[in-house]
Amino acid sequence: MSLLANAKRRSDGLWDLLHDTRHLDMKKFTPILNAVDPKAVVVDHFKRLGVKEAGYVLAARSELDGQRVALSVFLEQGGEDAAIFFPSVNAGYYANHEGEHYLFSAIA
Repeated sequence: MSLLANAKRRSDGLWDLLHDTRHLDMKKFTPILNAVDPKAVVVDHFKRLGVKEAGYVLAARSELDGQRVALSVFLEQGGEDAAIFFPSVNAGYYANHEGEHYLFSAIA
């Protein structure tokens, strides 16, 4: 997405990408049920995958956008319409403004 590489238009691109799931390949996303604590599920998932490094953040309304941060920092400060991706396991976590939470994989 070329808007993400353009400093002046990055926020527009992020809004489009993260605000509406129509822009995402939902076949690669697994919803986290509302009946459970999404943060606990996310921490457990990435712990099982052995993730120890910081992840790359895409966030429409957070100062964390474009930074590499620990999962714990993202879960506290990432907010909604935000995702964190861990290249070592080709997987990440995404939360949107409608309270939906997803784990995703970059591979099929």
